[in-house]
Amino acid sequence: MDPLWDWPLPYEQFLKYIDSKYKDDAALAGQTPFAYTNTVVQEYQKITTTIDNYSETTTVQNTSVDFATYSATNASETTYSIPSGSTCTVKISKNLLTLFDYEFNLNEAKREIKIMDSKYSDQMEEQFRTLMSV
Repeated sequence: MDPLWDWPLPYEQFLKYIDSKYKDDAALAGQTPFAYTNTVVQEYQKITTTIDNYSETTTVQNTSVDFATYSATNASETTYSIPSGSTCTVKISKNLLTLFDYEFNLNEAKREIKIMDSKYSDQMEEQFRTLMSV
C-alpha cells in the first residue's frame, strides 16, 4: 500500500492529477487534458444484465470487447419463460469507457475501506508479534 497514492483524491486534486498525467498527450492532440481524457476511449464494453424473476436476482457482467464487436453489438432485451412459470430477462447494452471515466473509477474505488473481521484479530496480533521478534 502506497500511503500517498492509495487514498482517494478530492475532486480538485484529482483534476490536477489528470492534468499532470495527460498534459503531454493532450498537447499533441491539441486539447486540454480534461477534454483529451473525456474523448479518448480506454475500453469498449459489452454489458449483459440478467434478471431472474424467480430468485429476484440481477447479475451484471461487463466484458471488454474490441471495436468491431462493440460496433456490432446492438442493444436488446430478451425474456425467456422458465417451465416453473417464472421468467428470466437478458439485456444487452454497450458502453464506452473514456480515460477520464477509467481514472475516476480507480480513484473512487479507493473510497471503500476494508476492515478486518474481529475474529482474525488474535491471529493477526500473533503474526505481528512473530514478525517483530525476528
